[in-house]
Amino acid sequence: LNAFFKNYPYLSSFIATGMKASLADAFAQKTEPVTSKRSPGKKFSVPRNLTFLLYGGLYQGCAQHYIYNRVFPFLFGAGSSPLQVTMKVVTDLLLLTPFLCLPSMYLMKAIVFQYSFKEAFRKYMYDIREQRVLKKYWAIWVSFVKEKKGKKLLETGTSKKKLTRRFAPRFPSGSDAVPDVWCRPRTSPDSV
Repeated sequence: LNAFFKNYPYLSSFIATGMKASLADAFAQKTEPVTSKRSPGKKFSVPRNLTFLLYGGLYQGCAQHYIYNRVFPFLFGAGSSPLQVTMKVVTDLLLLTPFLCLPSMYLMKAIVFQYSFKEAFRKYMYDIREQRVLKKYWAIWVSFVKEKKGKKLLETGTSKKKLTRRFAPRFPSGSDAVPDVWCRPRTSPDSV
C-alpha cells in the first residue's frame, strides 16, 4: 500500500480524499435532520455525493497535494518554523480559501448539477455575503488563536504542535529533500 502512495501520489490522493469526502457526505445525508430542505423519506442524493467525491478527490486530494508539497515548500521552505507555519496559514486563509478552495466546490457543484459557472459564481457570492461562509471558515481559525488564560493558544505547546502538524512536512530526520508523497497532514491517516 505504501508503494502505491509513493508511486502514484495524485491517484492515491484522489482516491483517499475523494472516498473520505464521499463517506462523510453519505454519513451527513443519513443523519441529517428533517428540515424544509429535506422532506421525510427523501432518498440519498447521488449528485450531491458525487459532488463531494469529485471535490474531495480533485481539490482536496490532487490540488492540495500539489500546493502543499510543491508550491508551499518552494515559496516558504519545507521547514516548520513559526514564521514558515504562519506564512502557510495566512496564505491558506487569505488566498487559497476565498479564491480556490471555496469557489472550486461551487464550480464542481455546477458541473454535477448542470448549471452555468456564472450561476455558480452568483451562488458563491450570495453565500459569502448573506450566509457569511468565509467569515464562518475564518472564525474557526480566530477561535484557535484567541487568548485563553492570558496566553494565546498558538503559544501553548499542544496547540502549536497541532498547527505545525497540519502544515509541516513529514520526512526522516536529517533529510533536506521534500518527498513526493507527502500529503497535507490533515488528510493523512496518521494525523487523525
